[in-house]
Amino acid sequence: MAGLMMLPHLSGGGTFNADRFYARGLSSRVIEEIDFILQVKGHRAKHMAVIGSAQRKGQTTPSSLDKLHGANVFLFFIESYGHTIFGDARHFPKIAPDLAAIEKALSDQGFEIVSNFYQSPTYGGSSWLAHATLASGVRLNNQMHYNLLITSQIKSLARYFNAAGYRTVRAMPGTQWPWPEGEFYGYQTKYYSWHFDYRGPMYGWSTMPDQYVLDFIQRREIETTSQPLFVEFILVSSHAPFHRQPPHIDDWSLIGDGTIYNNLDVITFPITWPDLTNASEGYVAAIRYDLMAISEFIRQYVEDKTLIIILGDHQPNVQLTGENQPWLVPVHVISRSGDLIKPFQNRGFRPGLVPTALPPYPGMENFLFDFLEDFSTPDNHPK
Repeated sequence: MAGLMMLPHLSGGGTFNADRFYARGLSSRVIEEIDFILQVKGHRAKHMAVIGSAQRKGQTTPSSLDKLHGANVFLFFIESYGHTIFGDARHFPKIAPDLAAIEKALSDQGFEIVSNFYQSPTYGGSSWLAHATLASGVRLNNQMHYNLLITSQIKSLARYFNAAGYRTVRAMPGTQWPWPEGEFYGYQTKYYSWHFDYRGPMYGWSTMPDQYVLDFIQRREIETTSQPLFVEFILVSSHAPFHRQPPHIDDWSLIGDGTIYNNLDVITFPITWPDLTNASEGYVAAIRYDLMAISEFIRQYVEDKTLIIILGDHQPNVQLTGENQPWLVPVHVISRSGDLIKPFQNRGFRPGLVPTALPPYPGMENFLFDFLEDFSTPDNHPK
């Protein structure tokens, strides 16, 4: 970058004097570049202080997770599952009957459901900022903040579960290439796209159907484990542009290695990326597919007091939400154990699958330390 040799003369905390540099003949572009670099330095220092504060909080927050009593914990991130599903008249009426049916089916099998909204750090994309915010307790609203976090020594959510004696698993079917930075999260086992042994077609951006992912992890991990599990699912069937979607398979025993999908019709919508102005029907169908798949997974395979947390990562593209909409995502907590549901109710979650809690809503960065405090005994926290 032109003009970088001037930077040493700007150190020491002095104020940047644009007039002095213009007098020496530097172009306005160079002035802007230098000013940007100085601002980045300040932002970096400020965010490192935020990370340091979270690290110190992690050292003093109870973290034994003993109040889970060894219950499995399943965390589902649904791509692009945003407030607009509930707050937009173009979307909610299309899915309201399905939400009511899902809630009734779960309730009939003894599951309690509470819901709320979280403030996401991102909008319309950059899902990894939301994933890392929830895992770290640090709000990450740009790539620089993310890069600083994953090279820090902060303790992530999965590492707390590791210390509590859990087997930790992360399912990321959308990750198609080696991802060494994923080691930051501390999961004992990671499943990326090539680990799923999938033999069916892709669906738009999604490498495989989310229903397949749920079934695979059930067979590979959940039904074979001898210790409590923490599993994070990063689901991707609801990724834009929503034009090609997998069919739902009623009989899960037929899913197998996914070959069956080669013989099933693709569900299509007349959407041409990047124009999503007519994507409402396809978007709602994609969210419906994921919620129905998760609901069936719970009803078929969860027979104990597992704690299930389902949330969105961010709002979809602004073409679907409209301008100036809140950066909110729904979060649902489901379990047969009232003791596991109660801490969320104490933090403002309300009964039902449709969030009815009133603002203000917590930031996604609040989840980690709230969860540790709610499910840990104060003088019993391994570090």
